[in-house]
Order: sequence, then structure tokens, then C-alpha cells
Amino acid sequence: MKTTSLHLVARYIFVGAAFALWLTRSLTALAVDQTASFDEARANARKAQPLLVHARHWLADEVRHLDPQSGLLTTPPAGKVWNTRDTAADVYPFFTWAAYLLAPEVFEKECRRILEFERTKTCTRGRLPWDFDTASQTLVPQNDVQQMFGASEYVKDGLVAIVELVGRGPWADRMREIEEDCFQFALWDTPLGRLPMNSVEVNGDHLQSLARLFTMTGDRRYLEWAERIAEYYFETANYRPVQLRDHACEMIGGFALLYAVEKQIGSPKAARYESRVRRMLDDIVDYGLTPEGLMHAVAHTNHIGPLSITNTADLTHNWGYNFVAFLLYADLARAPQYAEVVDRALRGLAHPMFHNAPWAHGGFDRGLADSMEGAIYLLASRDVPEGRRWLDAEAEVLNKKTWPLDKFGANIVRTALQYAWIRSRGTWVRPWREDMACGAVERDGALCVSVRADKAWSGRIVFDLPRYRTLLGFKKDYPRINYLPALFVAEPGARYQVQIGKRKLKVKGQQLIEGLPLELKVGTETQVVLTPLE
Repeated sequence: MKTTSLHLVARYIFVGAAFALWLTRSLTALAVDQTASFDEARANARKAQPLLVHARHWLADEVRHLDPQSGLLTTPPAGKVWNTRDTAADVYPFFTWAAYLLAPEVFEKECRRILEFERTKTCTRGRLPWDFDTASQTLVPQNDVQQMFGASEYVKDGLVAIVELVGRGPWADRMREIEEDCFQFALWDTPLGRLPMNSVEVNGDHLQSLARLFTMTGDRRYLEWAERIAEYYFETANYRPVQLRDHACEMIGGFALLYAVEKQIGSPKAARYESRVRRMLDDIVDYGLTPEGLMHAVAHTNHIGPLSITNTADLTHNWGYNFVAFLLYADLARAPQYAEVVDRALRGLAHPMFHNAPWAHGGFDRGLADSMEGAIYLLASRDVPEGRRWLDAEAEVLNKKTWPLDKFGANIVRTALQYAWIRSRGTWVRPWREDMACGAVERDGALCVSVRADKAWSGRIVFDLPRYRTLLGFKKDYPRINYLPALFVAEPGARYQVQIGKRKLKVKGQQLIEGLPLELKVGTETQVVLTPLE
């Protein structure tokens, strides 16, 4: 009996010691892992901060140039004219992004005032917007084609981008108004019905806008109009992707997004559209790529297979806009080889010729900013280290440049905000201040956030929500353009454990979305760990 008892005691001691050793090693590994995570989060914060500061200064300069009488933006290339194709479509949305994220007082006052004036004072045909001369406070003469082009651009590049961030409300209502009147006053008769105008670019714009409006509202008119465009180009006109840069490539991402929506609702048209999307993507692979996997501005239809370039200016700066269609198709058609096409392009960015390079004769503000934007969309779902390193290097290049007060400067601001967004995994601090740095990294299902400020600060740390589902009605965060990717999102009804410094608490996702109170001491980093419990 004594011998058996001694053996049992020895066994328990051995098991206890082994467990203690395992626990010690596990806790040590966890501590080392969290240390590495916060090192990376801190580095991400340092990368993002200067771009946010630069964006805030650009916003302040734009505010100083607002027309005091109408409140409208009045910067080049239109000068004193608020025009729909440039100012409304390209400057206003990212002026609004910057205000919403960095200066909410500007968002609540100036951004809303601009929308109200544009909506009530510049429409001449139904609810379609018109250009406005702030010097004379009069509408600018233009024809129906110019009006239709500007309205289409304003919805796809302007209002869509704003709604993607701030959600439903007056900007979404304005989307509906303009989109409906683009078809009410459509200029082009086709065998399938009237379309806004005879333009691949404009109808590609509408595909991107209509796909969103349908899932947001459930109004089948938007789906039917989108299908009319798709079936004209892909059934009647036999569209092939030759122009692979803006002013024509809008059709590529637009058709792929419509295909995703048809698939989501179980439409019988999804199968037919799937084969058309595949043919479109195969054409790009066969006639549009370089040996590195990047994309020509114009497809080389007389040469099948990759074709080398002598100058990066011969490439499209909108390659990422087109490659989102590959990711959509790869996921929904279960065809991973199309995602590999994207990965090859991202790996190809490691070539020195793509550093600080001119893209499509666009210069740093147009070509580089758009190229970086495209990479951000792709890297949101593809883990390609070469692409991440290229993006970080180009962000430094971008920050050293002057950001002009025009649509090209607005392009830079858009990309800077997107870059900061992915570096914080969609986590934000409110109110934001120039001396603050916030960065995050995800590891093993947890989010590690590093926040610091040079001066004492009190506010909220806010976590992203699944905007693609709750605001847009998408089943997934479909790769697309003019949006901020959903990275770490708080599900409103889920439960989470939050550790802020040494303090731990359990909260619902809705509390994270609304924001948790946070205080920062002078020059001291605060570490936040967020872990889902369900």
C-alpha cells in the first residue's frame, strides 16, 4: 500500500511539474508573441502618422479655399467652377473622407453644406447636377452629354466613396436621385432599351453604382438597369477589354461586381455572367500582361502572351482596379488560378523599375497614388510580402511630395487615408490629433493596437463594423474600388474581451463600434488587445 501511494504521489508531482513547465513555456511564448505583435503595431503607427498629418494639412488648405457664398470647393483644375466630373467626383469625396476621419467638425458643417447646395441649387434637368461658377454665382452652360458624363462620374467616384465610409443618409439618397434620373433622361437608344450614353466608361460607372444601390435598397430597378448594361456589352456588342486604364476599364470591375451580386441572390443569370467574366479575364491574361504580371495600358491584341515594356509609363496605373475582378471571380467561381494571377503581379512589384515609377504618364500624384490604391484593395485579401514592402516604400515616396489642391491631390489624400486605415486594421481614435499615432496588427484571431500621443489625450478608440453587410447589403466584402476594406471588424452582437493596459473587460461588439473610453498620458504608449469570445 505504501509503495503504491508513493508511486501515485510521485506521478502527481511529475504531472504537476510537467504542467507547470508547459504553462510557463506557453505564457513565455505568449509574452514573446505579444511583444512582437506590438513591435509591428508600433511600426504601423509610425508609418501611418505622417501621411495623416499631411492629409489634415491638405484638408485645412482646401477649407480656406471654399467659396464663402455657396460653400463649394473652388480649386484647380476647374478653378472657380464647381464641376461634376472633377470637383464633385474627385475632390469632394476625399475632402469628405479626410473630414470624417480627421476633422469631424468640417464633416458636419462644410461637407453637409456642399451637398445641400449642390443638391438644391445646381440641378436643371430633373435632379441631375450641373456645373456652377462661384465667381458669378451662376450655372455654367453645357450640353446634355457633358451633364450626363459628370453626373455618372459624381455618383461612382464621389457619392459611392462617401457612402462606403459614412453609411446611409443624405449621400446615399443623392446617389439614388442621380442614378434614377440618369435613366429617366438617358441619351442612348439600344436594342435592349435606353442607356445613359454611348460610352464604355459611363456605363461601367453605372454598373459599379447600380450593383451597390440594388443590395442597399432591394429596389429591382437598379438591378434591371445594371443587367441592361451588362447584356448590351457582353451579349450584343461582344465587349473585349482592350483599354485597360481609366476612361474605359470601369466596365471590368463593374461587370465583375454585378456578377457577384447575381451570385449572391441566386440569380439564374449568374452562370451566364460567370462565363462572360471568365472570357474577359482570359483576354486580359492573354493580351494585357507583362512578364512581371503587371498590366499594359492598352492590350497588345496582335501578340498573345506576356509582352515586355521599356518604360513603366506604358503600364496602366489602374491595374489594381482591374485585378479586383480576378479576385471576385477566383472566390465565387472557385478558380484559385485567377487569384494567382494577382499574386504574381504583387510579387512583380519587387522589381526595381516599379519603385517611384511613372505609371501611364500620370506622374506621382495620379499614377503612383492610383497604383498604391489598387495594391491596397488586393492586399486586403492576399498575403504577398513583396506587395506589402512595395506599398510601404511608395508611401514614403508619396509623403515627400507636394500634395496639390486639385483632383490629383485628392487622389493622394484618398490613398494616404486608405494606407493609414490598413495600418490600423480599421481601428481609429476620436478625436484624432496630429501628435497621435495608432497602429494595429492581427495575430491568432486577436487584435493588438498601439496608441500613443505626445500630449495628454482623452477620447474613444473606435473599431470598424462589417460595413459591407450592414450598410451595403453585400454577403462578403467583395473586392471593389472606392472603398475602405473591412479588416478587423466588430460584429455588433458578438462578445469580446478587451485588455487596455492592465485593465480587462468584456463587451459587446456594438460597444466597440461606438467606441471605448481611452486616456493617454504624455508620451506614453497604451496597448490594447481585443479578442473575440465567441
